[in-house]
Amino acid sequence: MADEHGATDAFKNRCMNAARTLESCISYFIERVSLDESSEDRKDNTLVVWLREGPRKPDVVVLLSNL
Repeated sequence: MADEHGATDAFKNRCMNAARTLESCISYFIERVSLDESSEDRKDNTLVVWLREGPRKPDVVVLLSNL
């Protein structure tokens, strides 16, 4: 049996790390969102979010997989 508390803590840590990483994108807007559900078992789905601020900053692509 999996340790639910450990899994919850691991998920929380991943979310906190993502929040810290994306903190610099606070002024960006969502340009495009794409969801790929091509996998029949639905374990390999991918969500892609394109963020854009303007010509002075680089675009950012956020890729979330295994949703």
